[in-house]
Amino acid sequence: RCEDGVYGAGCSKKCSDRNCSVETSLCNHISGSCIGGCKEGFGGIDCVKRCEDGVYGAGCSKKC
Repeated sequence: RCEDGVYGAGCSKKCSDRNCSVETSLCNHISGSCIGGCKEGFGGIDCVKRCEDGVYGAGCSKKC
């Protein structure tokens, strides 16, 4: 199992440290998805995608 802060094959990928809703930068050790979801305005499995037009909020889950 990967240590906290990294994920993926060989634990070679770093968790998103800016866009996870929790400031600890913890993510799933396999998929990289942020534990606790994304900050407002970001979405995607690892919270690196900005919300597209027409949606907003944590994980881009709310419609305008």
